[in-house]
Amino acid sequence: MYKPAPSPRNGINYQGSKVSINDILSNLYSQAEQIPSVDSTQKPTENGFDPIGTVFDSNLVNGDDDFDDSAWEFKDASSQTSAKDETSLSPGDAHQNYSNKLKLDNYVDFYCRLKDELCFVATCHLDSLKKARSSAALSGEDVRVAALDVEIQEACEELRQENIISNEDYSEDHPPRDICLNKFLEVLNEPKFQVLESEYNLSRRLQLAEKDFRSAIELMKHATSILNVLTLGSMDEQSSYISTWSKMISVSAEELKHGAWIWKQSSEKNVQTRILSEPRGKQFIFALGEVYRVVAVIGASARLYKPWILSSSVDPTSIYALLEECYTLWSHSGLEEALRSISDPIDVEYDRKVKALLESIKYIHDLDALALGNHAFSQEEPKCRLSALPSGAVPDMKMAAWNGEQYFLTLANLWANLISCDPPELPCIHVGQ
Repeated sequence: MYKPAPSPRNGINYQGSKVSINDILSNLYSQAEQIPSVDSTQKPTENGFDPIGTVFDSNLVNGDDDFDDSAWEFKDASSQTSAKDETSLSPGDAHQNYSNKLKLDNYVDFYCRLKDELCFVATCHLDSLKKARSSAALSGEDVRVAALDVEIQEACEELRQENIISNEDYSEDHPPRDICLNKFLEVLNEPKFQVLESEYNLSRRLQLAEKDFRSAIELMKHATSILNVLTLGSMDEQSSYISTWSKMISVSAEELKHGAWIWKQSSEKNVQTRILSEPRGKQFIFALGEVYRVVAVIGASARLYKPWILSSSVDPTSIYALLEECYTLWSHSGLEEALRSISDPIDVEYDRKVKALLESIKYIHDLDALALGNHAFSQEEPKCRLSALPSGAVPDMKMAAWNGEQYFLTLANLWANLISCDPPELPCIHVGQ
């Protein structure tokens, strides 16, 4: 590889030279390899890294699977040694596995009992409304009666939507008792449940639910949503996904960290404009944008399946800390601005691709857990095996078949490029069934 004569000031003389963009980026990346890795177990490749020297080789995939030959161009910034799925537990993990299962069972039990109690609480609130209406009618308070009629009708509709029986029907199978949510407040003080209190502010919501019908219904919807996720797949299946997501975020963070360092160095050497003016330089920035989109998708998975992460024996802060690091690297290093500044007055289609990528990233970021859950659990459609998200959750991302399974193309490309040429060994999660 051609190396320019060193400059006494910074070791590389780019200005005024005819060095190619390939050489500029390769030289910068060889320096970037010396910075600490996000994952200390990962090591730089022996032969270095050319971030734009290789197009994803669809021949990595066996058979006639539909992979896009125009996938982004980059190679692994971390170790290219075997990165097989770490989803099976060794004998040394037996105790951790047992602890994990107990914790998950307790969470499911907690929310099942909470949901059942909230059904009773909601019917009691409805009964109170009916009694208040009767009193108002006896007193001749017509305006209040009309208002309570509307409130009662709305409450009955809410109960029907949640498949809750009326208080009269409930009393046939349950002895009379008072509303008592204090037992759940006590449970939330136990160490293993404190993460639920911290994450969902359940104590305050329980107190509101005891006093207000609407609050009881909202908390019951929360319980239903959590149970939908917690009861989806076995503990081992959930752990497999968490491990895979952590791995993907780690390698993505490594790529973004190196890319951010390169972009900073190119700014100091005053070659940013030149990089963005040539096709290979544009492709380098676009590739980093695709890497960040993978982070955004896995972040959406982490939002939807947060109960898995909270109930696992893995420290939940670790995966979210990695996600936050990726968000910071992308938004504060100049990489996002670099992607926005890419333009091609001749190739309108390329401009469209850049705009579509930016819009897709924003769309994914704006997805909240409730919207994702409503989509995932109400429709039956192809799901990305890596993210466990239905295809419709991220409409602008292409799906592709790999070894008979469906994947978001961008995620499959990253997996094949940076982790393993073999598909991930992940169970099929039947979301929506």
